[in-house]
Amino acid sequence: MRIVDSNRQIWLNFFRAAEVYRDLKPWEWMYDSDLFGVQDPATGKVGYCCVLGNLGEHCALNVYMGPGGLSSYYEMLEFGEDDPMMAGLRQNCISVSFEDREALSDQDRKLIKELGLKYRGAGQWIMGREYLPGWLPWYISTEQAKYLTYALEQAVSIAIRVEEDPDLLHFDEEQILVRVPRQTSDSLQWEDQIMELPTCEYNLAIPVPNTVIEKGRQLPQKRTTLMLILSFGPQPVRDDKADRRPFFPTMAMMLDKKSKAILSFDMFAPNDIEKLPYWFVHTLEQFGGRPANIIVSNGFGASMIEQLAEMLDIKLEIRPDDPVFQEVTEMLFQFMG
Repeated sequence: MRIVDSNRQIWLNFFRAAEVYRDLKPWEWMYDSDLFGVQDPATGKVGYCCVLGNLGEHCALNVYMGPGGLSSYYEMLEFGEDDPMMAGLRQNCISVSFEDREALSDQDRKLIKELGLKYRGAGQWIMGREYLPGWLPWYISTEQAKYLTYALEQAVSIAIRVEEDPDLLHFDEEQILVRVPRQTSDSLQWEDQIMELPTCEYNLAIPVPNTVIEKGRQLPQKRTTLMLILSFGPQPVRDDKADRRPFFPTMAMMLDKKSKAILSFDMFAPNDIEKLPYWFVHTLEQFGGRPANIIVSNGFGASMIEQLAEMLDIKLEIRPDDPVFQEVTEMLFQFMG
């Protein structure tokens, strides 16, 4: 992000709004389940806001944009406790968090300095980030900073009201309070609107081409069990273009349960994950057939291949605590870390 005359005020407004939110400390009486919406005046898209910090660990405002973002919020609720790393790296949101100085990058600190702002103390430094599934958390754009300014201001308004009326955000499960802007002759006016939550049941299953299914069905069924690790790598990597955003590769490893031998290993970038079914069936070809069962290392991984496994008559079992998974994952992380 580069500060120029045309965007300086946008960034100043963002930091000032974040300061007000930070100093209010709404996480002291609000929870990450207290969702509310803020409609973007520029696009009409609704961001679903989540106040983080009630446990005193990570204080932030996360905004999950549209149905896709909201789906990742539900994924966090479903899988976050069992596999916090996978859940965290699958988030789809923009976020404002309050950090110690050491957590900020040189670019973050340069931005604050160019704006003439100063912060001191633990949890006082403001950091904006965009989270996309599989990608390294990245710097927010000027357009995102402008929208987050509105979200922070409306979060403050909502938080003050929730402190007075704890039931303000309690609705039917299919409804949510959304702050909606209305343009007047000289300013934006905000009002409450009760909206229906979008239909956004998360579906992690990777689409499988018919050719892959047909090839898999031609393989003989074996009375055997394989083990599958599907997990994000411990370190971000870049592709050949140095200016591209770093990503966490999805590691895929198939093992023979009986011998513990590694049958196949590969890694996929976020925009190449659709190649996973091809790798899966190719691995079974090399193995010489379809196993009756596959033990999977986590719920995320099982969800990704659930559709393919069902079509190939393979039963899945999720067993994250299996010592084989723990041993192999530790070895992989040491190798890649």
